[in-house]
Amino acid sequence: MRFKGKRAVVTGAASGLGLATAQRLRAEGADVLSVDRNADLADAMATPRLLIDIASKEAPEAIVRTAMDKLGGIDFLVNNAGLGRLITLEESDDDYIDDTMAINLRATIRLTREALRVISRPGGSIVNIASIFGEVGFPRSVIYGHDQGRDRAVHPQRCGGRHPAWHPRQCDRAGAHRNAEQSRIRPERPLVQAQHDRHHPGPPQRPAAGNRFGRRLSLLGRCVLCQRPGAGRRRRLARHARGLRMSGERGELEGRVAIVTGAAGGMGDAITQAFLAAGCRVVATDLKPQQLPEAGDALSRLSHDASSESDWHIVVAEAVGRFGRIDILVNNAAYFEPASFVDTSAADMDAHYRVNQRGVLIGMQAVLPAMRSAGRGTIVNICSVAALSGSTGAFAYMSTKWAIRGMSRAAARELAPLGIRVNAIMPGLIDTAMMACNPPERNAGIIGAIPAGRAGRSEEVAEAALYLASDRSAYLTGSEIVVDGGLSA
Repeated sequence: MRFKGKRAVVTGAASGLGLATAQRLRAEGADVLSVDRNADLADAMATPRLLIDIASKEAPEAIVRTAMDKLGGIDFLVNNAGLGRLITLEESDDDYIDDTMAINLRATIRLTREALRVISRPGGSIVNIASIFGEVGFPRSVIYGHDQGRDRAVHPQRCGGRHPAWHPRQCDRAGAHRNAEQSRIRPERPLVQAQHDRHHPGPPQRPAAGNRFGRRLSLLGRCVLCQRPGAGRRRRLARHARGLRMSGERGELEGRVAIVTGAAGGMGDAITQAFLAAGCRVVATDLKPQQLPEAGDALSRLSHDASSESDWHIVVAEAVGRFGRIDILVNNAAYFEPASFVDTSAADMDAHYRVNQRGVLIGMQAVLPAMRSAGRGTIVNICSVAALSGSTGAFAYMSTKWAIRGMSRAAARELAPLGIRVNAIMPGLIDTAMMACNPPERNAGIIGAIPAGRAGRSEEVAEAALYLASDRSAYLTGSEIVVDGGLSA
């Protein structure tokens, strides 16, 4: 129960997305106040609930007051209530325009403003359910699409995070990921210790032959979530807590097989650890195999040049031969050498292209036969926030990341009929070895521009990868999850 002890308010909670959201939050342990104006559907809402028109002047104060009385506070606010009919501009009248703006836009702003007085800090989250119509044109949606796009502008300074988990295309609102501030839920030390002791009682011991790697023990006599040499007690407990939270429902990848490239450190290592903790078997590859986690029953490690077709054949053969299948591919391996456009040589471009672009292409093609025969699969391409806008100082790297973004979208369209999903993760500045390649003053400038005020952690990217690899994202393909602390908001 990831949200045990948390308090949430969900508007438009009597049906559809709002009802499903409230039910899922309750299933994850949260206390939820369901808000809706439709008395006919009130029986569908669990208590506590509040029947009120959120467009009314008294609604924001009444909702917050009820949340304080019934829940004792607010940790999450989900602005889901909305009004929308697909009609043409000629068919719309003043009453419809006023009602749509009042509910979809003004009510969201007013309730958010009121909730900011009491919402938990740090750790609070505000999610605005928008619509794909806010990003693309669609017939008969001129009024509805207009205010859905404007939802993006709600509290941009306070809330810079993105929440693609609330962004299924065609049925929720596209602005959600640009408007919410999602700080990681940090358990206090007693909770961290309790999680550690509950899942790993007693001192670590060497497991008997046949124990599954990633359960209680590892082959080195250390828990898989804290196996790195030299890790102190505090670091181990924090790593346990992050791993337990990242895995969501533990075992959600049970029986799956993944290939993770560039897995020797940083984001690749964090993704590997998160997958193992979720019950997945992993083929971890890197040019530096000696730095990969120790191999075990559920983990195979290989030396692998991501730009080599022959190496990819070996990796696929290892996954199929040892584990019998391939369900997940994470193209994480990357090459990065910062240089401006003027200073970029043809050799620099070739080096970036071989790994970042060609490597992703042949990796997707290499796993295709196994996924096609299974009738399902998911590919996660680690892209970059550099592919969302132009910037200076990394011309070749940025060029290849834009290419990965385009390949991911094109492949998603082609492979969807085969049951194969393709999505991209767009990390911002993440505290990895790649970040150390930047001049310190460049990193300081980027951090200064990040609304969250810090660089990201590899585990936060791994959480996004775990979501995209799991069935929780079954309706997501051709999507991009931005993990950048609000930098691109």
